[in-house]
Amino acid sequence: GDDPAPSTPEPAAPEPAAPGPPARRRRWLRFLAGTAILAAIAVWAHGNLFRWILYPAPSAAVPYPAPPLVEVNLVSGGRTATIAWHLPAADARAPLCILFHGNGENLETIRRAGILDSFRALGAGVLAVEYPGYGRSPGCPSEDSIAAAADAAVAWARRTHPDAPLVAAGWSLGSAAAAGALGRNGEALAAGVLLSPWTDLRAVAANHYPPWL
Repeated sequence: GDDPAPSTPEPAAPEPAAPGPPARRRRWLRFLAGTAILAAIAVWAHGNLFRWILYPAPSAAVPYPAPPLVEVNLVSGGRTATIAWHLPAADARAPLCILFHGNGENLETIRRAGILDSFRALGAGVLAVEYPGYGRSPGCPSEDSIAAAADAAVAWARRTHPDAPLVAAGWSLGSAAAAGALGRNGEALAAGVLLSPWTDLRAVAANHYPPWL
């Protein structure tokens, strides 16, 4: 029979061409875009985690108060620094307590707890200060914004209650706000009351959170 025809070898596959400048540029752009997105997510998460740890505002809604409570806007630098609830005393010359609540609380939670009524039962008026970013107050909580709110509260109390002794009182986180107000406005305040205060925020954090935070 006839001899089989010799087989023709298959041509070798061509070597893949090295990526040119445009392909490398696109890869770098994708890498840089991905890195920027991850960095933005990390910054956002860190900021929100930091606020959640230091200033865990409660979910309880803060309504507009019913009489005899009166809501006031505390102004600092020409704009509203925060809101406060004022519960007047029966006697205009009675002490007015400027109250700074604890962390994880707001004006509504301390009203529900009966704290405002307790001050009034003692014969004192109370100005309960909300922290910026809590409840319906504008802004974000920080050491500076809380200090500005505290100073605005003292200025309002001094202006509207010229004959009343003013007392700065704070619970837990609020004790730091009250102590700061006393240090900056000592001539306007007759006394201070610090309830469950702390001296070192790092030590407090170490009792509640792992050290890497």
